[in-house]
Amino acid sequence: YHEDDMRKAVFTFLKLIVALAALANLAALFVFEYHFPESWHLPFGLSREAEPETELLALQFPEETEEETPAGSGIRLEVPAAPVNYNGNGRLDLMSNVYVVNADGTSAKDAQVFTTISEGSSRREKVVTYTAKMADGEEITATRMLNLGTRYTGPSISVVDTLPYCAEGEAEGYAKKLAEEGVIRADDGFGNDITGQVSSSLKKYDASREEATVTLTVTNSFDDTYNTDVNVPMNATGIVFTLTTDRASVAYGETFSSLPYVDQCYDAEGNDLIDNVVREGDVDSYTPGTYECDVYCTNAEGEKSIVRHMTVTVEEEP
Repeated sequence: YHEDDMRKAVFTFLKLIVALAALANLAALFVFEYHFPESWHLPFGLSREAEPETELLALQFPEETEEETPAGSGIRLEVPAAPVNYNGNGRLDLMSNVYVVNADGTSAKDAQVFTTISEGSSRREKVVTYTAKMADGEEITATRMLNLGTRYTGPSISVVDTLPYCAEGEAEGYAKKLAEEGVIRADDGFGNDITGQVSSSLKKYDASREEATVTLTVTNSFDDTYNTDVNVPMNATGIVFTLTTDRASVAYGETFSSLPYVDQCYDAEGNDLIDNVVREGDVDSYTPGTYECDVYCTNAEGEKSIVRHMTVTVEEEP
């Protein structure tokens, strides 16, 4: 009887321990489920919710984010994507529907917008660059295409009158002189006069002929440039004297005269000097062969013009 009582007491004690362990387990499950809803099926100490920790780290350093943001951030330059089409008629408007807008959508009234045109894929296709400059010095750029119509031929320079004398050292200002005297005309490619934009520079100087080659250059508003070289007299007297050719041929027995070959012959004031043309060097028209001679003219003061050289051939007797 004593052994049975002892066995029952032991089993009762074990049941009590099991019951306490079960209650402790339920209590632990309740605590983890309440505070960490997903941690009950993960290894202890791990969790899927890593995002809150990342957000807290970002919030701890707000100053770095502001420093990396440039001044004026949010201001934008709105330029239409469609190209500008221009055929030369009327005024070219590159600013239509171009806006500088603040971050809140209001107009940035303190911004200034500048445009430049540069070369594109062809002569009739250009690139327009817009640059918006803010009051604080910040700049924003954008581009779009400019299509010029088939009427566009590019810039050109035409000599419409006799080129005047050009003194030594005056080649840089020669284009201005030509424009003022109406000797040249420059076109922008659409028929618009841009003669006032022509510049000049000395290319070479022939001291023996007292003649210079001057380069005339003009660039239109579409970034296209045209160059042409002109030969001009450079003599201290200011006398302009040129010939149509430096070679001539005469028939056997025909008297040679240099006057038919004179192209320009006038003094610095524009007075005609054709009566003062002089030829040095004989030409025997009854003796076939080649002859060399010099031709020039003088002004009222007896000053000599540039001396032009000619080669004259007398033909064989028929």
